[in-house]
Amino acid sequence: MLSLGFFDGILGVAWLAIHQSIDANIESIGVALAMVGGGSALGSALAPLILKSISHLALLKAALMTQCVIMLILGVSESLTVFAALYAIRGLANGLAHASLNAFFAPRMSGSHLMNVHGGWGIGIASAGLMTGWILNQGLNWWIPYGLGGLLTLIAVCSLWVSRCSLQDLGTHGAVDSSAFSGVSVPMIWAVLSGAVYVGLEQGVGNWISVVMVAMHAVDAGFAGLATGLFWGALTFGRFTLGLIQMPERWILTGASVAVLISLACLPFAPAYGQMALYGLTGLAMAPIAPFILVIGARMVPTTARDAMLSIQIVGFSAGAAVIPAVFGLVATEFSIERVLVGFVSVACLLLIAVMATLNHKESTC
Repeated sequence: MLSLGFFDGILGVAWLAIHQSIDANIESIGVALAMVGGGSALGSALAPLILKSISHLALLKAALMTQCVIMLILGVSESLTVFAALYAIRGLANGLAHASLNAFFAPRMSGSHLMNVHGGWGIGIASAGLMTGWILNQGLNWWIPYGLGGLLTLIAVCSLWVSRCSLQDLGTHGAVDSSAFSGVSVPMIWAVLSGAVYVGLEQGVGNWISVVMVAMHAVDAGFAGLATGLFWGALTFGRFTLGLIQMPERWILTGASVAVLISLACLPFAPAYGQMALYGLTGLAMAPIAPFILVIGARMVPTTARDAMLSIQIVGFSAGAAVIPAVFGLVATEFSIERVLVGFVSVACLLLIAVMATLNHKESTC
């Protein structure tokens, strides 16, 4: 997860230099995000078919090796077309990686423990944002963080190979009785929609922070990288600590969704440092949402259907990551970059509605 997160954390800051290098508009970041999100959706959809032939961990290793190669060659991109195409291929690998990883771990641990696994992704994305901002401030090339990420991904593949035996020994938690499984239900649909809206918002906010702050406050790459790193760092901190809170999942998810909406709604009225603090609060509030939604979805189906259910959820994640940041790009192009903040609040409202619907339907079926 750390290496997957490291890749995701680079673009939001590095784009300040990349768009000049490949002669693209700064608003074109939405194209790259749409391509990686679309590729992720395709990879997630294909994962259940591939998992019939190979194991979860084997697919995860293959996907990570693909990411490693992409990161090492991204520096040769000379146009938006080439850059976006490479991002689409990485998106495919990302979808396969997340689908296989979550399908393997979600049935084997609680929502709180899965938050810790996702916390590794947060460490990667937060450190990537901070490192990229520092590298750009030193006047170094934008492709250096990608090269470092490629080496990190190679280390991750080696680590999976070394720990393969101990990972295979993990047992699964109880599941819904397969005799009671009657196919797709309304709670399952809401769980998928909640995940799609959440990931779209998370990726949209995380990748648009630097662009929005440069447009609104004329900050430099270092400040933008710090704000981006604070957002992802707070999200990571939350995933390692909020699981310690002994509260019902319903309360945690509802409170987190409300806090996300409030903090994003305050952004247009805050100065640069105030916005940085609000982004940190947003990241902290977002921490439990995705892992808890994944676990809730996994518990809705029997063991034999969990790979398919989790794959559908990851497809939803990827679709949200493709569509919502791209919509923010359309808003920035047709109106102004500052209007993207209105998009943040609108999607946060949709997230709260979807989470409440998921929890209400889940409660009514208990």
